[in-house]
Amino acid sequence: MASLDPPFGTIPTSPDEMTITWLSTIFTKHGFSAGIEALDFRPIDNPSLSSELLRIVTRVQDETTGVAPPLIWKRSSRTSSLRKEFGSCYETEVHFYKKFAHEIDVSVPRCFAAAYCEDTDEHVLLLEDMTPKAADNQTEDILIKYTEGVLRELVQLHAACWSVPSAPRSIDTFVNMKSFVTESAIFSSPYLNKHVDRHSASRSKYLENHISDLLSALSSGPQTLTHGDVQIANIIFPRRSTARPYFIDWQNCQINNPLRDIARFLILNFTIENRRKYEEDIIAIYHTALKELGFNYKSDTATRDYRLASILEWYWVMNFSRYELYWDLKTRSRMPILARRTSAAFDDAKRWLELA
Repeated sequence: MASLDPPFGTIPTSPDEMTITWLSTIFTKHGFSAGIEALDFRPIDNPSLSSELLRIVTRVQDETTGVAPPLIWKRSSRTSSLRKEFGSCYETEVHFYKKFAHEIDVSVPRCFAAAYCEDTDEHVLLLEDMTPKAADNQTEDILIKYTEGVLRELVQLHAACWSVPSAPRSIDTFVNMKSFVTESAIFSSPYLNKHVDRHSASRSKYLENHISDLLSALSSGPQTLTHGDVQIANIIFPRRSTARPYFIDWQNCQINNPLRDIARFLILNFTIENRRKYEEDIIAIYHTALKELGFNYKSDTATRDYRLASILEWYWVMNFSRYELYWDLKTRSRMPILARRTSAAFDDAKRWLELA
């Protein structure tokens, strides 16, 4: 595999710094012979707070001598405070493409360059542009159609680093999380009270009081490499129904309980009604696929872990609400829907745990 280190050790932060020489060096390293005559950079509408995306359009000197792959340039936020806030996310995604992407059987865009600078929190990812292969309709309707395909990708991802701990991690391991939850509860309270319901404060208080217990309980189940943000914006569905969906945005990947991925997939992507309708079947499909690969994940444990993970999704809502100032219009219109979906999943899971 060709090195993903950028030419000359340079991480470009602006179009002026991504020169023809810089890009041509990468093309040559990856086996593309086309000579570049000019570059054009086109911003891509992207709801992510942490990063900016640009499409690189290349004009080659002679199309008969070679082709240039379609590319997406992912770079750090131009807002310095956000860049500092999300530095660890940049580092995580760069590490994923360098360490895991070529070792696991999961569909991801081909990566041509990946680098992160800890001193500046600048990063670069040069990725294959999957737009020509993507279906036009990236909505919940197509998500339901491709659910089994998404689950197959998640099973392959989770199977790659699967391990079963001998004992759960101590509650004391997670004691520092309480202060983060408390802080998020304070900042998110006005938004959640306005856009969800009057019970938002009690949900946040419950999570504040039980966060260590919930995380410790989840640590008793399997631990593996997880995507960390399996929502529809991070899945590219193919034009051909037989092709595999692609997973993008690996900034939150980490070793965790695999049902954290399943919970986010169900809660954020499906309506409340459809989540309740399909969740048991989806967990069963996931469990069966793991079993076929030889992994012993008891079905009752998987269901319990799903409910625990569903409660923890409320923390995502609390934490993300803190960044309302930076949201674009699309995020502002969609976030109340996601918050209400998450609150319903929290309530359903809490009720299930109380009856279990």
